[in-house]
Amino acid sequence: MRIHDLQFDGHLLERGFWLYIWRIEHKGKVVLYVGRTGDSSSRYASSPFSRLGRHLDIRPSAKANTLLRNIRKANFEPAACRYS
Repeated sequence: MRIHDLQFDGHLLERGFWLYIWRIEHKGKVVLYVGRTGDSSSRYASSPFSRLGRHLDIRPSAKANTLLRNIRKANFEPAACRYS
């Protein structure tokens, strides 16, 4: 069994319009991904925490996994990356 440590600020659970930047590291290379929740300033848009789950959805039927597709396009192995 492997143990992983995950920490985040509880504000990331709040719904609403968010602009965010993910820093992804893989084998010494770093890329940045800029995204947003929702398509307007709606207070009903999803939280960044929820959006990240969809961004990294590995199911073949997934449609909202833009970050995962870009990571693979950069020849990064998603499970070997560090996300911050």
